[in-house]
Amino acid sequence: MENVHVHVVAALIIAALGAGGDLVRSDHVSRLDARLESLERQLLALNSTLQNRISRTAVAFEVTCNRSPFTLYTNEIYKCDSVTLNIGGGYHAATGIFEAPVSGTYLFWASILPYNGHSVYAILYKEGRSLGLAHASVGSAASLSYIVRLTRGQKAWFQNLKQTSIWGFKHSTYGGTLIHQL
Repeated sequence: MENVHVHVVAALIIAALGAGGDLVRSDHVSRLDARLESLERQLLALNSTLQNRISRTAVAFEVTCNRSPFTLYTNEIYKCDSVTLNIGGGYHAATGIFEAPVSGTYLFWASILPYNGHSVYAILYKEGRSLGLAHASVGSAASLSYIVRLTRGQKAWFQNLKQTSIWGFKHSTYGGTLIHQL
């Protein structure tokens, strides 16, 4: 940025010296000064915009169940035993609840495999209101993807409907990520 200013100032000086006549030169220099100030303001505004875009917060979490079978009780919030990713610190392993560290549009997903002979329900909640439901019986996985807007501090989680057991060994996983910060 400094090199650009040096080159612009040098060009302005050369142009002013070559203009001929003190009054003409003075007027010419004044116009060039005004133009330079305008360009500097535009550069500052552009730099500010770029810094805002660069400083956007990254948020993502993913949790997987390693233990198998992994038992879930009626209306229990999913709290699998291995947090594999928690960028931004929004996921709270002790409660199984994600709290949005920034306002934005989030993508949540779950893929839950019921244990032998069981069925499973995975329900996504936002602030106590169910948003989406996935169900699976023997031989298939409950799979859910959902996009939702959260404001900073709002909570979302996955919850089970009735007591069941699910496969661990990384066959059951859930998570979320910020896809657009507001």
